[in-house]
Amino acid sequence: MATDTPSPASNFPAQRWLTAGTLVGLAAGLVLGAWLHRRPDTDPAWLPVVEAIGTAFLRLMRMAVLPLVFCLVVSAIAAGRRGAGVAGARVLAAFALLLGLAGLVAVTLTPPLLRLVPSHSLVASESLTMRHDAEAGAAGAEERSSDLDPLSARIPDNPFRAAAEGNLGHLIVFAALLGFAVTHLEERRRDLMLDLFRAGTDAMLWLVSRVLLVAPLAVFALALQAGRVRGLAVAGTLLHFLVITALVLVVFTVALYPIGAWAARTSLRAYAAALAPPQAIGLSTRSSLAAIPSVLDSAVSRLRLPLQQAALAVSLSGVAFKPHGPVSNTAQLLFLAHVYGIDLGPGDIALFLVTAILLSSTAVGLPNHGGGGGRTLPAYLAAGIPADGYFLTRSVEGLVDYFKTLANVSGHLTATALSARPLATPAPAGLAGEEAPPT
Repeated sequence: MATDTPSPASNFPAQRWLTAGTLVGLAAGLVLGAWLHRRPDTDPAWLPVVEAIGTAFLRLMRMAVLPLVFCLVVSAIAAGRRGAGVAGARVLAAFALLLGLAGLVAVTLTPPLLRLVPSHSLVASESLTMRHDAEAGAAGAEERSSDLDPLSARIPDNPFRAAAEGNLGHLIVFAALLGFAVTHLEERRRDLMLDLFRAGTDAMLWLVSRVLLVAPLAVFALALQAGRVRGLAVAGTLLHFLVITALVLVVFTVALYPIGAWAARTSLRAYAAALAPPQAIGLSTRSSLAAIPSVLDSAVSRLRLPLQQAALAVSLSGVAFKPHGPVSNTAQLLFLAHVYGIDLGPGDIALFLVTAILLSSTAVGLPNHGGGGGRTLPAYLAAGIPADGYFLTRSVEGLVDYFKTLANVSGHLTATALSARPLATPAPAGLAGEEAPPT
C-alpha cells in the first residue's frame, strides 16, 4: 500500500462505530419493516426516499468494488510471484493446502445445514436492480460464447466489455494473466506497474471506506424493505445465517488441530496448548493481526520450530493469509442462494472459490464492520445473488467475527508448522504448555 494511506489500525474507533451503527440500523429497519408488513395499506411518503438511499448505496459500492477487485488481483499475483523463494514457496504451498481445505469444508458442510433453513425465505427488492443488471450481463456473455467450448468460453475476448458488463469470470482471468505478465518486466518497469495498481487499490479503498460511512443508514433502508416484505421472519433468516456460518468456521478450526500437531511433530494436547495463547489474544481483540507476536512465540518456544522459517511464515500469514475467507464467504454464498431460491452450478461455485481465495490474501486482520468493505460483492453478483441480500447478511457479521478471528489465528500457526515441518525438532509430549529453550 502507498505510504500516504492511513493505517487501518487508526480506524479502530470508526470501525467499532460502524459495527454498532450497522447493527442498530439493522434492528430498527427490521422492526419498522415488520410494522409496515402488518399494515399493507400504509404507504408513508418517506418510503421512496429510504428505498432510494438503499439503491444509491448499492450502486456506489458496485461502481467502486469492481475496479478494486481488479487492482487487488493484479498486484497480489505480481507481488506474490516476485517475492517467492525456496522458503517462501514452502509457506505459499502451506497456504494453498489450507485454503483448499477451507473451501472443501464450506462446500461439504454447508448444504446439509441448509436443510434446516426454509428456502425462498428472502425476496429481492424490486427497486434494487443490481441482480437484474448482473443477470443481463451474464446472459449476454453466455449468448456470445454459446458456440464455444467451456475452456475457451472462460477467456475474455474483450476485457473492457467484461468490465462494463460486470463479468467477473472474464475479469479475473484477465487480471491474473496481467499479473503474471507484470512479473516478466524489467525491475524498474515492473515496480512502476506494481505501484500503479497499488495506487489504484488505495484510491478505491478510500472511496469504498467513504461510502461505508453511510452503511448504518443503508442497512436500515435494506432491512426496512426486507422486513416490509417478510416481516420479522427476516430476523430468523439472519439468525440461521449466523449459526451456520459460525458452525462451519468452528469445524474448520477444529480440523486444523490434527494437521498442526502432525506438522509440528507433537501431540494434539501440546499443539492445543501452543494455540491457546494466540487464540486468547485474537478473541479479546477480534484481530488476527494483534495475535501475530504470540503466534511466533508459540511456534518457536512451544513447538520448537526454527526461528528463521517461523518468522517468515508468521509474517507472511499476517499479511496475506486469511483462511476464514473461503469458509465464511462460501458459506454465505450457499446460504444466500438457498434463501433466494437460486440454483448454483459447480462452475459458479468453483469460480467463486477461486475469487474468494485470491481476495482473502488482501484482507486486513482487523475487526470487521458492517459490509466488510464489499470486496467480494462482484463474486456474489456474478453468481446471481442480489446485492441487498449480500449487505443484509454482512451487516450481522460483526457477531461472527470472533469465529473468523479464531480460524485465522489457528490457520497462521498451522501454516507455520506445515512450512517448517522438514526443519522441525520433535518436541516431547510432556512439554505441553512449557517453554523450551530458544532455537
